[in-house]
Parts: sequence; C-alpha cells; structure tokens
Amino acid sequence: MRRMLALLLLAGILISAHPARAQSEAGFLIAQVKVWPEYDKPGVLVIYQLIVSPQTSLPAEMTFRIPKSAAKPNVVAIGPTLETVSDQNVDYSLEENGAWVNLIVQVTAPAIQLEYYDPTILINGTQRTFTYTWPGDYAVEKFSLELQQPFDASALNSAPNLPSSLTSPDGLTYYSDNFGSLPKGQEFSLEVSYQKASDALSVSFLTVQPSAPVDETTAGRVSLNTYLPWLLGVIGVAMIAGGAFYYFRSSAQTSRAARRRHRANAEKESVATYCSQCGARARSGDRFCRTCGSRLRVENEE
Repeated sequence: MRRMLALLLLAGILISAHPARAQSEAGFLIAQVKVWPEYDKPGVLVIYQLIVSPQTSLPAEMTFRIPKSAAKPNVVAIGPTLETVSDQNVDYSLEENGAWVNLIVQVTAPAIQLEYYDPTILINGTQRTFTYTWPGDYAVEKFSLELQQPFDASALNSAPNLPSSLTSPDGLTYYSDNFGSLPKGQEFSLEVSYQKASDALSVSFLTVQPSAPVDETTAGRVSLNTYLPWLLGVIGVAMIAGGAFYYFRSSAQTSRAARRRHRANAEKESVATYCSQCGARARSGDRFCRTCGSRLRVENEE
C-alpha cells in the first residue's frame, strides 16, 4: 500500500512539473533577421529583431551564438517593443564556444535587438561571397529574413532565393522572404554572392532624405512672399543712406580742396617782393617801386 501511494505521489509530481517546464521553455514568437553586406563597415552587418514568445517567463537568461570572427556584438538592446528598445542597463557577458561566441543576456522585456559585424566576406577579384547562419538555439514561430544589396553591386544571388524585392527611396534594394516556423536545433543558412568592383560602402552613396515633403508650411521654412515687402523696404533705406553718405563725403572733399587752394594762394601772396634797383620792399599789389619808380619783378606776372 505504501509503495502504491509513493508511486501515485511521484506520478502526480511529474505530471504537475511537466506543464511548468513546458511553460518556461524559452523561444521566440518573431525572429526578423536583416543581413546588410558592406553597409557602413567592411563585412556583413547582421541585425536580429526578436520578440520573445509569451510562454517564456521573464526575466530570463538567454544565450545567443554569434560567429567567433565577429568577436563581440555592436548593439544589445531590450525593451517592451522593437520601437522602444534601449541599450541602457542591459546586462550581458561573452564566452568563447568553438567557432562561436556565446552572448549571454539577461532578458527583462519581450523585445530584443542584437547587431554584430561579421568580417568574413570572401573576395576573388570582383566576385564576393559569404554565408550567414542562424544557429537554431531557440524555436521560432515566425522566421523572416531580409538581404540588402550593396549600392554598387550587381548579379546578386542567394540560396535559398529571396523572391520579394523592394527598392527604397535611398536607392538600396532589399530582398526578403518569410520561412514560417523553425524548431529548436534547426540551423538556417543563407549563401550570398554578388559582383562588386570597389570597396566603397553603401552608406557613402546615400543622401539625406526629408521625412516629409518640404514646402512653405514646413516648420522652420520662411515664406518669401511674407517678408518680401520688408526686404525691399530695407534695401530702399540702405540705398538712400548710401546716397546721402556719398553726397556729404563728396562735399567735404570739395571743401577741403578749396581750402587748400586758398591757403596756397595766400602763401604766394605773403611772399615779400623787393626792388631790384634800390632794394626797397614793395607792398602787395605794387607794380612799380615807391622809392625809385623802377618796375618791379613779380613772380606771378605774365
């Protein structure tokens, strides 16, 4: 009897523990993977945008494998939604694991964004190839992948083929596909090849695009029609002031020239004249000596 009770008790414990274990199994509701080769750095920029499945109890410790060649993540951000993730106060650690690096993250909210750069692009002349691999450490209900074609690349091919394509306003072309669910332990690989003659990065070709049409109602824009009368008035006042300044300056220069001529004449008139016969000093305006009657030699006389 005691053995029977013990078996029933053990069975009850196992049955009650099974749902709890299944409920705590970590996984993802959504896994969006973006693969951008030669975007803003040499190599391949890989971006994970993940939504933890509702069955995952949070906070939870989750481990993500990134290639050993990547060394470390560029971004680790967590938040309530993918639009509100933040890299502030995110606790994570790294440890080597063969050809991988384990990124151990304390996940405190359902949305996760991870980014890293994988430098292993194989270059043979103008031919470039690389392989991206999803390690399959967690089950995913909805798995999708996006591939960005480098700006000056051509003849891009991928296996598996990504049928959907979209050219964004910045001129970059994106290929994508949805692959449905992936079970835990199943890897997913994307092999990519393309032709590219230069080492220029895609970001160097991009131009800043306005987020909305720019017109006279755009904040910060100045309407010329509104301020044109004021502008013409300011120009008119400036022209009048310039004309007055030129007039008074010319008048002042003329007055100074006249004073200089008057001074020079006065200096000439003040020069003393003496009779060449008797030596008597003549007065201003005299043509003949008052003493001996001789004709005077005047310097300005024609």
